[in-house]
Amino acid sequence: GVLGAPPGPRLRRAAAQAGGNPALLHELAAHWSPLIETTGGILAELRVSEAELPDPPASLPQRLGYLSRSAYTALRHAALLGPAFTPRELALVQGRPAREVLAALEEPLLAGLLEDTGEQLRFRHPALRLALYAELPRAARSALHQEAAAALAGAGHDPARTAEQLLAGGALDRRAVQWLADSTPSLIAAAPGAAAELLERAVKQADRADREALEGSLADAALMLRRPESAGLLATLHERAADPGARAALAFKLVSALMIQGDMGRALAVTEDALAEPVPSPALRLRLEACRVLALAERGSAAQARALAVPVVAKAARLGDPLCGAEAHHAMSFALFHLGRGRESLRHVAEGIAWARRGPEANDMRLLLLANQAEGHERFDEPEPVAAALREARELALATRSTGRLVVTE
Repeated sequence: GVLGAPPGPRLRRAAAQAGGNPALLHELAAHWSPLIETTGGILAELRVSEAELPDPPASLPQRLGYLSRSAYTALRHAALLGPAFTPRELALVQGRPAREVLAALEEPLLAGLLEDTGEQLRFRHPALRLALYAELPRAARSALHQEAAAALAGAGHDPARTAEQLLAGGALDRRAVQWLADSTPSLIAAAPGAAAELLERAVKQADRADREALEGSLADAALMLRRPESAGLLATLHERAADPGARAALAFKLVSALMIQGDMGRALAVTEDALAEPVPSPALRLRLEACRVLALAERGSAAQARALAVPVVAKAARLGDPLCGAEAHHAMSFALFHLGRGRESLRHVAEGIAWARRGPEANDMRLLLLANQAEGHERFDEPEPVAAALREARELALATRSTGRLVVTE
């Protein structure tokens, strides 16, 4: 009735802000009416993206006049935490005992403003949360987000949640940069996108003494995200590095980035150069040798790759390192695959998976090998091992919140 035509896809998605409340939906539609275009009575659609919509009507929070001051304040602080939050997070942000926060949240829960999902409390009407958030002056929002980040970080909370607050809080202060430097590995694993965005900010703000380490972390995040700029960042850092161990580690990451981009020629060249230099770590040297096998096989020299893989597999067995063992057998399986020796390739895939199961540091390689195992058995029309490999891969991905693999070759 308000629109005069059925809503289009963008408008339907935006209407979800009402959380199914008809009166709230009517108010939102009236608020957006200058941005809604109706085509011949057939379709009503937003002329802008959802991200470009204005804040909800400032009158919406007036609907909450029946709440106590404590409950209303708790909701406003909860709005800073996003669409969903935990009572513990809100207690940390407000600096109040959990029992007081739970008491303050009882009113909005009973009123149906929040819903309990089991693990979190969620705003039932997203537009109401946005309106509560918009009530706060912009400068106050930034300060509150920074304070929330500090509270979450100080309690050792989930780094991804701390990162959300820092991203919303604007420029990073010294305390935030230090937290980022300390938390980068876990943050990249949990939320590489947020890590990359924060590291980009930190690099712009950092002095020369801190910039190199932050750029290295940014390259790691970009590598995890499969972003093309990771190779450029890593190449720059590799050129700067003087320490042999640091040079070798950066060379390995650079080779990984180049493989992800499909530039096997350059990956092989970087690998050969790295192996010609001192590599203090036997494990890292072996991993570079495994990369050489992969690059040679991909570039059509599968027989040479297979010959080089034999000593790599033997050295991995002597080292006893799970990641080295997994990568060595992956390299051999890849060379054999390119030689058309599918059954032998699958045997080495299974060996690699067995090595990877020995340590969590090999989880990403284990996922890659499980995918290769499923694909290999599918070629032989063997559905049971395909299903088993995919089941293990799904369970591992869920358990580790995996966001990617370091080296992608297939």
